Amino acid sequence: MNPTLETAVHAAVTTGPAAPAVNPHAGLLRWAAGLELAGLALEALALLRLTPDTFVLFALGGAPLLAAGMGLFFLYRLRTAKTGSAA
Repeated sequence: MNPTLETAVHAAVTTGPAAPAVNPHAGLLRWAAGLELAGLALEALALLRLTPDTFVLFALGGAPLLAAGMGLFFLYRLRTAKTGSAA
């Protein structure tokens, strides 16, 4: 066996697979997803009955949650674009 190849095989076997990279902005992505899901759930709940009260719930509850989730996702993408750690 080639000594260089033997060394490479030995190094690969003894060190094992590389550890996955840790994303420091994962919490921001979780918050964005949570706000989006909460907004969608609130809007779906508001669409069960079409009354003026549910429109207020839709407009003042669900829409701001969706907007906040989109804003956090945009911030996440900006931060990961700078660091190069986008998934």
